[in-house]
Amino acid sequence: MGVYRFLRSEAGFDPDEVQSFLAGGMLVNTMIGLRMTDDYDDPDVRELLAVAFPEKLDLVLELGASHARDER
Repeated sequence: MGVYRFLRSEAGFDPDEVQSFLAGGMLVNTMIGLRMTDDYDDPDVRELLAVAFPEKLDLVLELGASHARDER
């Protein structure tokens, strides 16, 4: 509730904006945790990543590839 209250009172979000912000963050965390960049050749994965990272997709893909190389 601390995060919710911060977003409402300090950041000035309305309840719908808070929901959207938190949902987007959860989606990003889930995609990174599942290493979806490893499956970028799948058109559905490509579409979802493009929507979630409209301006930073190249960076996310680069970081995912770098992490995969480091694990080998």
